[in-house]
Amino acid sequence: MRREVDRGFKRLRNSAILATVSSAIFALLSLLGKAAGEPTASILAELLVLAGLIIVAGLAALILSLASWIYKVLGWSDMCRSGIRRFYCVTRLAVLIGPIAGALLILGGVLILSLELITRGAVTPPPVEGYGWGRLLTGLRWPFLAGIILMASANVIEGVAILDIGFLTQAKLLIAGSVVYLISAGLSPLALLSGQLEGLSSLVSIAAYMLLAAGFHGTRWEGGWHEAK
Repeated sequence: MRREVDRGFKRLRNSAILATVSSAIFALLSLLGKAAGEPTASILAELLVLAGLIIVAGLAALILSLASWIYKVLGWSDMCRSGIRRFYCVTRLAVLIGPIAGALLILGGVLILSLELITRGAVTPPPVEGYGWGRLLTGLRWPFLAGIILMASANVIEGVAILDIGFLTQAKLLIAGSVVYLISAGLSPLALLSGQLEGLSSLVSIAAYMLLAAGFHGTRWEGGWHEAK
């Protein structure tokens, strides 16, 4: 049991570290995208170079996010095998299935929306209130909503599991990190759907992952209980 728990904590720590870096990159890319503004002939070359850098950084962030997710699944698999809580096995399924199913629903929504636009001969969707990802919901709300809610639900389940670990170990950083993570789980869908609060959502996510990384790093298995340093 001790081996599984210690290995699970290390993998969850690594997941949080990678998620911190990827979230910071995505936040920076969002700021750069907003700062670029509308292209003009005088700065077109500079914008093309910036676009190339953004693409490379975006791919790096995606790779880091994928690695973070893999560590997360492996970490909760270890926690499930430890036998401490059956709920940790539920958490493993949530973090495994939730992001995949959610991404497929969102991708399906994008494909359906693209087909509708092609069928209608439209180049851009009709204008709607708000901006950002909220524009993608025009006439096609349910696939996106289902996907985003599914992802958020998986994060909530994981946040509750981390909070449980924090209370069992009396690890203050894990308790604080899980609370901030739960706030982020509710704030991120609002930011995606409204196109607003993106900056706040990014900051909360980064803070949550930093707290979780520090919390899992400082927690060790000691006999029947954990000891948080």
